[in-house]
Amino acid sequence: MYGLSKREKLKFILEKVEEIQLSAYEISKGTTLTEAGVSRILKGIAKNPHEKSLNIILEYLESKSKLNDVRTDDTSLNQSKKESDLIKYAECLEKENILIKEVLRLQAILRENNIPFDNFFDIDRK
Repeated sequence: MYGLSKREKLKFILEKVEEIQLSAYEISKGTTLTEAGVSRILKGIAKNPHEKSLNIILEYLESKSKLNDVRTDDTSLNQSKKESDLIKYAECLEKENILIKEVLRLQAILRENNIPFDNFFDIDRK
């Protein structure tokens, strides 16, 4: 990145800032540059910005890009975990339904044979 000419750096910065929709204010808060100075660079008012200023903005954009990559990874991990949790929940519900059907089947057998049993399904829950 730093092997670029000043013009190439400026072009890259302008494209990247527009792409990720950053403001001069946001860049100034994340760097040592002033909002006014960054604004002049982004608006093209500063025709020949200092190389050091461009490098500072590039470093900020690079760190911002890495943060976005981490957030994207975290989001996809969270989504995968949610999907996994939903699948496990659905499997549990299926097993629960199978067990309830089996309990009801066994209760019917006990009733047919006049065998007393505690019916936990008939207990009123408060």
